[in-house]
Amino acid sequence: TVTTYVNGRYLDQQMTGVQRFAAHITEELVRQRDDVVVLVPPGELVSAVPEGARHQTIGRFRGHLWEQVDLARFIRRNGGTLVSLMSTGPIRLRGQISTHHDITYVHHPESFGGRFRALYAYLVPRVIRASAGLITVSEFSRGELSRHFSVPEEKFTVVYNGADSRFSPATKSVTAPSTSPYFLAVSSPNAHKNFRRMIEAFE
Repeated sequence: TVTTYVNGRYLDQQMTGVQRFAAHITEELVRQRDDVVVLVPPGELVSAVPEGARHQTIGRFRGHLWEQVDLARFIRRNGGTLVSLMSTGPIRLRGQISTHHDITYVHHPESFGGRFRALYAYLVPRVIRASAGLITVSEFSRGELSRHFSVPEEKFTVVYNGADSRFSPATKSVTAPSTSPYFLAVSSPNAHKNFRRMIEAFE
């Protein structure tokens, strides 16, 4: 049987929204399929392998080099389908499935370093060209990615962001932490998240 391999490089990164999406999609794949194996780089991981997932440590590199060399070599030798749940993946591995949330690094360069933008400008178009299937998280992103990379919209499958099961309606009354007006915004503090404008509006 063909094995579905998940690119587990996201487990070696700090948890933000993109990594959380990857973790939850991995968990759901494991629940629905019996052929899923998460491939991870050597050394200590930042996050734990999703519960119930089979995993295999491969290669000797880490970071982008692991993805481009070790991961690509493993898939070529062993066959199977590679699913990359973040914006990067092996640029010379045909037939993979890759995920692309948006092109924020293009529209909001102030939120990202120059090296990051240059690397993504090089990697992402090549990963997209190498992919047999593409995943994104909204109809807006599908249209934006399609136009920017000149890829037919129908090549993208929209998998919407979901809510963790912990975010369910409260069974008990919740007491507000303060009698003063407040709001809660949960996000990374990058400029494009607009915390400054939220604070100005609140004031």
